[in-house]
Amino acid sequence: MQLSTGHNEKKGKVTRRGDKTMRALMVQAASAVTNMVNKGNLKAKALSKWVEKKQREKMPWGKLTCALAAKLLRIIRAILISKKTFNSKIAAIAKSSLPKQFV
Repeated sequence: MQLSTGHNEKKGKVTRRGDKTMRALMVQAASAVTNMVNKGNLKAKALSKWVEKKQREKMPWGKLTCALAAKLLRIIRAILISKKTFNSKIAAIAKSSLPKQFV
């Protein structure tokens, strides 16, 4: 689900539908990614910048973790639909702002 008004976009949240174990694993993965960003070990620069921006905005840890889990799920879904390999250089970048070669 996506809501948008002019320049503001609101993405859908992680709902309680689907497999409980998968949701728990996605939140764990998001927590691990957040820890990797804090330690400087994440190679995906765009995703690191997104997490750091949310941390500067003082987003609470739990909310950040759930938002990151939802973002990771959207990235996974896009990879599965497009059948392209994952490119860490463009992860977490809006499709509309990508150069034509990546779309």
